[in-house]
Amino acid sequence: MKRLIIIIALAVPCLFSSCGESAKQKQEREAAEAQHRADSIAKVEAEKAELEQHRLDSIKSAEKRAARLAADSTVRAELLPEFSEELNADSSGASLYAVKSAPKGHRHNTAFLSFRVDNGTAREIFLNVGYFGNDWLYIKRASLLIDNDEPIDISMPNEVPSNVNSDATCSEWFTSELYSNTLEKLLDAKSISIKLFGDEKEKLIKLSPKQVADMQKTIRLYQAFGG
Repeated sequence: MKRLIIIIALAVPCLFSSCGESAKQKQEREAAEAQHRADSIAKVEAEKAELEQHRLDSIKSAEKRAARLAADSTVRAELLPEFSEELNADSSGASLYAVKSAPKGHRHNTAFLSFRVDNGTAREIFLNVGYFGNDWLYIKRASLLIDNDEPIDISMPNEVPSNVNSDATCSEWFTSELYSNTLEKLLDAKSISIKLFGDEKEKLIKLSPKQVADMQKTIRLYQAFGG
């Protein structure tokens, strides 16, 4: 009996110790489970919020796209009567658009824009430059002068096309692709000039207010075709 009491006496502290440790573990487990539930709820709510924002963004994007298409359609209806369309301009099925008042041939000191439309969407937009005079200029480089900004270098072909006309005058001409930064400057321009640099001479071609307006109309139509 005495031996049994000793065993029980020894076992009771261990039992209490075990029970105390289990309670602590239970508390930690319940806290972890509560945190997991809270994290799961927060994750679900975040996913719901993200989906709702995506839905709202999609609606807004669709509204903007519809507004852009409507605006583009209005611009095309307004400006297309002032433009000519050259079908299959580069043997690819694409069309080339330019204002009807753009100079024909190469007996002009002038510059105008044209752009290419392929499968209904605008692609490249070009600056067309022409020199005409009694002497050769032998164009080596050119700059675009917009208002009082710094000159913008114009990309040049390796060889500038040229021709001696029947009256012994000289023509030189080239096209250069333009990009968005330059187009935005042209849209806001009050004055536009092209400076041509030859072997020994220079030529400044200053565009008239109508030519400036025609350039800006061309850019607007180009953008209305998705350019």
